[in-house]
Amino acid sequence: MLKIPAALKRLVDQFAAKYGVACSLEGSGAGPEDLNIRGLAYQAVRELLNNAAKHASAKCVTVRLNQTDQAIEITVADDGIGTDEEEATRPRDGFGLFRLRERIQLLGGRFGIESETGHGFTASFSLPMHVLPTR
Repeated sequence: MLKIPAALKRLVDQFAAKYGVACSLEGSGAGPEDLNIRGLAYQAVRELLNNAAKHASAKCVTVRLNQTDQAIEITVADDGIGTDEEEATRPRDGFGLFRLRERIQLLGGRFGIESETGHGFTASFSLPMHVLPTR
């Protein structure tokens, strides 16, 4: 079973090779043991990388990983064309940022973006290291 850094490293390398965009992974941490949290973290990074390739015209993307005892925090930042923050999280068909935010929040995490048209796009999210039992 791949830990988060190894899985994200593979994802970053595949992204760089497929789209010809410089992409790096910074930081460390084993990531959560819970497969739901680990899977959502991976899906979120994949979605954010795909957005950078399809919509941002980015030349460089950085994925940053930070882990504490309570949470895993991931930031994906690109140097692309950026967008209006409200427009970026408007509900649409497909996975999208709106649904990504909802899924992260359902597991007790946080999701936010910083962007301005013409000045890149940064999405950050955190997920708890352990899912609290439901009642």
